[in-house]
Amino acid sequence: MTLVQLEYFIEVAEQLNFTQAAKKFYVSQTAVTQQIKSLEKSLKIQLLNRTKHHVALTPAGRVFYNEAKAIIERAKTAVEKTSNASAGSSGSIHIGYIKGYEKTSFSNLIFHFHEKYPNITISFHRDNAENLIEGALKGIYDIVFSLDFKSFHKLKDLKSFSIKSYPLMAVLYSSHPFAHRSSIKRYELKNETFLVMKSQLNTNSENDNQILGEYYENGFIPKVFQASTDFETLFLMVSAGMGICILPEYITRNADITKNTVIVPLEGENEKININVFCNKASSNNCLKIFAEFIENFYA
Repeated sequence: MTLVQLEYFIEVAEQLNFTQAAKKFYVSQTAVTQQIKSLEKSLKIQLLNRTKHHVALTPAGRVFYNEAKAIIERAKTAVEKTSNASAGSSGSIHIGYIKGYEKTSFSNLIFHFHEKYPNITISFHRDNAENLIEGALKGIYDIVFSLDFKSFHKLKDLKSFSIKSYPLMAVLYSSHPFAHRSSIKRYELKNETFLVMKSQLNTNSENDNQILGEYYENGFIPKVFQASTDFETLFLMVSAGMGICILPEYITRNADITKNTVIVPLEGENEKININVFCNKASSNNCLKIFAEFIENFYA
């Protein structure tokens, strides 16, 4: 039994006409007849009742028709999966992403990617920026979505590109003198105590911090208290009047903000932060190339 025999039989079963079936495959009617006779011989079962002017499926033929179609579909799927694997559109990819970024258009990106490439298995890892970059360098993650620190661009083993910028917002306690303002200039906050996530500070160089770095670059050292590893605790501390924080708009927009806190945008066209994609230049994962190209097109 061959796939060709099955395809010929399926077409005859659907057309109930040897001549029409032969035309589809650009072969002679005799060739189709011979292949089906050979199929019946190998099965030791008659699949078709045929006369000079009439063709009909036998009861066994009707059963075999459904099974033959299933076999052909499985064969096509096997070929497609093998082809996809060879082209890199089948496999796995490990994605790392910054805390809080799961509530942005990131979820739409993943949805559309999985819809287009269902044979690529995706695993997710949520962490702070430093751990994500370290994981990318070690090959733990194929690709990471992270805040953009200057020091990361100095790592020769990484390549990166920016996908989106978000405005920076000041999170204030409700009794703060600026709580009723429509916007705030950064330097109006220079004497504040800043509450920060662990991922907002680079342990090697504080002025690499894209959020607070401008203070350091201009010779002013802000009062910084490394408050927490989660945003909920950060908001709680702000509401208690222990300090303020500056966060990307995507976090303040989607977070469950604690009572007694107020969100005020920072004033100025440069008051924004980039989310970058980072991956290891040495990666041999074909799925990574597919995903990276998909990301660039998605955010274009």
